This record gives sequence, structure tokens and C-alpha cells, in this order.
Amino acid sequence: MYTRGISLPEIIIVIAIISIIATIVTASFSGLRNTQILGSAVETVKAIIADARSKTLSSKDDSPYGVHFATSSVTIFKGILYTDGAPDNLVTTLHENVSMTDVTLAGGGSDLVFSRLTGEVAAYGSVTLDIISGSTTARTISVSPAGVISDE
Repeated sequence: MYTRGISLPEIIIVIAIISIIATIVTASFSGLRNTQILGSAVETVKAIIADARSKTLSSKDDSPYGVHFATSSVTIFKGILYTDGAPDNLVTTLHENVSMTDVTLAGGGSDLVFSRLTGEVAAYGSVTLDIISGSTTARTISVSPAGVISDE
């Protein structure tokens, strides 16, 4: 006698195949999302650096401006020295999944300060951003001695 229907092994095989496909799709979307988050953070940091340089070159408030890099934030500050909590500081917090993993500036430290007349920086170098979850996709922003920004 022939019975129609689906057997338990067939259902288990279908569920296993759907689970494998779902895992692959989820991993792909997670990687894409992390790439987009990191790219957005890099563009934000570049814009902040460019803004500080622009404020300095336009002699806003007759003051130089600088950028302070922390693990989870970037701050535009007024003057030649960064002071935590100063009222003129413009703090931008990075996405919770992004971390500043390496700040390598000439002379050490974690501050870029732009020269008022030229827009140059004495502490030129690079800043690396990465996804906290252990992704191998890091992005580096470089600032030349002339204050020109590029990313790799």
C-alpha cells in the first residue's frame, strides 16, 4: 500500500538545509553591515578633521583648532591644547561597534593641532579604526604634514 505524505527524515533534511542557508545569509549581511558601519565612521572622522582644519584656516574666533582621538570618540577642540570637558569641545561618539585601535602621530600623543596660516600639523600620522567584534577589516586615515587627509 502506498501512503502519501512527508516523512520525518525528509522534514529534518529540509530544516537542516534551510538552517545552513540562513546561517550563510546572516553571516554575509553581518559582514556587509560591519563594512558599512566602519566606512561611515571613517567618513565621519575625516569630516571632523577637515572641519577642524577649515575652522583654523578661516581663523574662526582667532584661534587654531585641533582634533583629539579617543578609543570611542573624536573631539574638535579650540586652542593648541586639548582639555577634557572644555565648553568649546565638539565631541562625536563613534558607533558602538567601532573602536579607534591605533593612533600613530609624530611626537606621540593623540591630538592633531592645525597651524592658523597654513593648515599644517606638527603631529601628522595615522589613525586606525576597526570593528570591535574582531573583524579583520580595519581602515586607516592618514594626515600629512600639510594637513591633507587620506584613507586606505
